[in-house]
Amino acid sequence: MSSRALRLAAGAAVAVGSVLVAALPASAGFGNGKIGPHQFFIGLVNGQSSDAVVQVVCPGPEGLTGRALGGQTFTVLSPTAIPNPAGYTGTAAHGIVAYFAPVPASAKGTVRFTHYGVTKTIPTNIPLPCSGAGLVTFAPEPSSPTAVSYNVAVTFVNVAV
Repeated sequence: MSSRALRLAAGAAVAVGSVLVAALPASAGFGNGKIGPHQFFIGLVNGQSSDAVVQVVCPGPEGLTGRALGGQTFTVLSPTAIPNPAGYTGTAAHGIVAYFAPVPASAKGTVRFTHYGVTKTIPTNIPLPCSGAGLVTFAPEPSSPTAVSYNVAVTFVNVAV
């Protein structure tokens, strides 16, 4: 390839890259900064943004609920590119809370995040189903009419069987 062709190809690559970066809003949230309004985010359960497995310790073969096995995690990330789906902090949020659904409201066991890129341990003191499907919801806090939660589908697996 000639040097002129290389210069043209390099110039085109820079132009395309500039257009792609310009197309992302400044609020797309690059890096591991503080959570604030007008930011996109995703949530992870045990490192997965979908189809995550949550290990549960359930007493006896007939147990309907148990507790999460220790050492499992939630994480909130600010992606460098906006995925579909993505959560959105809306106009008011300065934090994101993660919780299991369905779990009785009195036992949500929320985990609160104020910064991206932080990993926190899933609470082991809330009742969880011994098997089946559920959701972990990552919800902007405080909410606003423009806020969008991010849900991660999970499968509960009883490790005590």
